[in-house]
Amino acid sequence: MKNAIQKLLAIRSYARRLPKDLEKRYGRNVQYTPAQICKTVEKLKFNSEWIAYALCMHRRFADISDSHSAVAEKWPSIRSKIGKRFFRGNTEFSSAFFQRYKSNSVGNPNDTLSTAETDTDTISAGGDF
Repeated sequence: MKNAIQKLLAIRSYARRLPKDLEKRYGRNVQYTPAQICKTVEKLKFNSEWIAYALCMHRRFADISDSHSAVAEKWPSIRSKIGKRFFRGNTEFSSAFFQRYKSNSVGNPNDTLSTAETDTDTISAGGDF
Protein backbone atom coordinates (compact mmCIF):
# COMPACT_ATOMS: atom_id res chain seq x y z
CA MET A 1 0.00 0.00 0.00
CA LYS A 2 2.77 2.45 0.94
CA ASN A 3 4.56 1.66 -2.32
CA ALA A 4 1.37 2.33 -4.32
CA ILE A 5 0.93 5.72 -2.65
CA GLN A 6 4.56 6.66 -3.29
CA LYS A 7 4.14 5.66 -6.92
CA LEU A 8 0.98 7.74 -7.31
CA LEU A 9 2.65 10.77 -5.73
CA ALA A 10 5.71 10.42 -7.95
CA ILE A 11 3.62 10.13 -11.11
CA ARG A 12 1.45 13.05 -10.07
CA SER A 13 4.62 15.12 -9.58
CA TYR A 14 5.78 14.11 -13.05
CA ALA A 15 2.47 15.39 -14.44
CA ARG A 16 2.04 18.54 -12.37
CA ARG A 17 5.43 19.89 -11.37
CA LEU A 18 7.95 18.40 -13.78
CA PRO A 19 6.61 20.23 -16.88
CA LYS A 20 6.98 23.59 -15.16
CA ASP A 21 10.59 22.92 -14.23
CA LEU A 22 11.48 21.42 -17.61
CA GLU A 23 10.12 24.54 -19.27
CA LYS A 24 11.95 26.80 -16.83
CA ARG A 25 15.28 25.01 -17.37
CA TYR A 26 15.12 24.18 -21.07
CA GLY A 27 12.41 26.37 -22.59
CA ARG A 28 8.98 25.32 -23.81
CA ASN A 29 9.29 22.17 -25.94
CA VAL A 30 6.97 19.45 -27.13
CA GLN A 31 9.47 16.83 -25.90
CA TYR A 32 12.59 16.83 -23.74
CA THR A 33 15.65 14.59 -23.85
CA PRO A 34 15.90 11.68 -21.43
CA ALA A 35 18.93 13.38 -19.86
CA GLN A 36 16.96 16.60 -19.29
CA ILE A 37 14.07 14.67 -17.74
CA CYS A 38 16.29 12.56 -15.49
CA LYS A 39 18.41 15.53 -14.40
CA THR A 40 15.32 17.60 -13.56
CA VAL A 41 13.73 14.72 -11.60
CA GLU A 42 16.99 14.41 -9.66
CA LYS A 43 17.29 18.18 -9.03
CA LEU A 44 13.71 18.35 -7.78
CA LYS A 45 14.36 15.31 -5.55
CA PHE A 46 11.37 13.48 -6.95
CA ASN A 47 11.15 9.75 -6.43
CA SER A 48 12.97 8.37 -9.47
CA GLU A 49 11.82 4.78 -8.98
CA TRP A 50 9.10 5.34 -11.61
CA ILE A 51 11.17 7.48 -13.99
CA ALA A 52 9.77 5.40 -16.87
CA TYR A 53 6.47 7.26 -16.38
CA ALA A 54 8.22 10.64 -16.65
CA LEU A 55 10.00 9.51 -19.81
CA CYS A 56 6.75 8.25 -21.33
CA MET A 57 5.02 11.53 -20.49
CA HIS A 58 7.69 13.82 -21.89
CA ARG A 59 9.31 11.87 -24.79
CA ARG A 60 8.25 10.27 -28.06
CA PHE A 61 8.61 6.51 -28.48
CA ALA A 62 11.04 6.86 -31.39
CA ASP A 63 13.37 8.87 -29.17
CA ILE A 64 13.21 6.35 -26.32
CA SER A 65 13.37 3.04 -28.16
CA ASP A 66 17.07 3.26 -29.02
CA SER A 67 18.39 4.66 -25.75
CA HIS A 68 16.13 3.12 -23.08
CA SER A 69 15.13 -0.38 -24.17
CA ALA A 70 13.60 -1.25 -20.77
CA VAL A 71 11.26 1.75 -21.03
CA ALA A 72 10.53 0.98 -24.68
CA GLU A 73 9.30 -2.50 -23.72
CA LYS A 74 6.83 -1.03 -21.22
CA TRP A 75 5.90 1.95 -23.42
CA PRO A 76 2.44 0.80 -24.63
CA SER A 77 1.34 -0.20 -21.14
CA ILE A 78 2.59 2.97 -19.46
CA ARG A 79 1.20 5.28 -22.17
CA SER A 80 -2.14 3.51 -21.88
CA LYS A 81 -2.22 4.03 -18.11
CA ILE A 82 -1.23 7.69 -18.46
CA GLY A 83 -3.81 8.21 -21.20
CA LYS A 84 -6.57 6.65 -19.12
CA ARG A 85 -5.54 8.58 -16.04
CA PHE A 86 -5.02 12.04 -17.45
CA PHE A 87 -6.48 12.18 -20.99
CA ARG A 88 -9.69 10.14 -20.97
CA GLY A 89 -7.97 7.23 -22.70
CA ASN A 90 -6.15 9.19 -25.40
CA THR A 91 -2.53 8.05 -25.74
CA GLU A 92 -1.57 10.64 -28.38
CA PHE A 93 -0.21 13.26 -25.99
CA SER A 94 3.11 15.05 -25.57
CA SER A 95 4.84 17.03 -22.87
CA ALA A 96 3.12 20.16 -24.20
CA PHE A 97 -0.23 18.86 -22.90
CA PHE A 98 1.19 18.55 -19.39
CA GLN A 99 2.66 22.07 -19.68
CA ARG A 100 -0.71 23.44 -20.65
CA TYR A 101 -2.35 22.07 -17.53
CA LYS A 102 0.64 22.25 -15.21
CA SER A 103 -0.90 24.49 -12.57
CA ASN A 104 -3.60 22.15 -11.26
CA SER A 105 -4.56 19.36 -13.60
CA VAL A 106 -4.31 17.85 -17.03
CA GLY A 107 -7.05 17.06 -19.48
CA ASN A 108 -7.96 16.01 -22.97
CA PRO A 109 -5.19 16.61 -25.53
CA ASN A 110 -7.90 17.20 -28.14
CA ASP A 111 -9.16 20.26 -26.27
CA THR A 112 -7.95 23.68 -27.26
CA LEU A 113 -6.38 25.97 -24.71
CA SER A 114 -9.39 28.26 -24.58
CA THR A 115 -11.98 25.51 -24.23
CA ALA A 116 -10.01 22.89 -22.29
CA GLU A 117 -11.78 21.21 -19.45
CA THR A 118 -9.68 20.62 -16.40
CA ASP A 119 -10.39 17.61 -14.29
CA THR A 120 -8.72 17.81 -10.90
CA ASP A 121 -10.60 14.75 -9.66
CA THR A 122 -8.99 12.66 -12.39
CA ILE A 123 -5.45 13.63 -11.46
CA SER A 124 -5.89 13.36 -7.71
CA ALA A 125 -7.94 10.15 -7.48
CA GLY A 126 -6.36 6.75 -6.78
CA GLY A 127 -6.59 5.21 -10.26
CA ASP A 128 -4.94 2.01 -11.47
CA PHE A 129 -1.29 3.02 -11.45
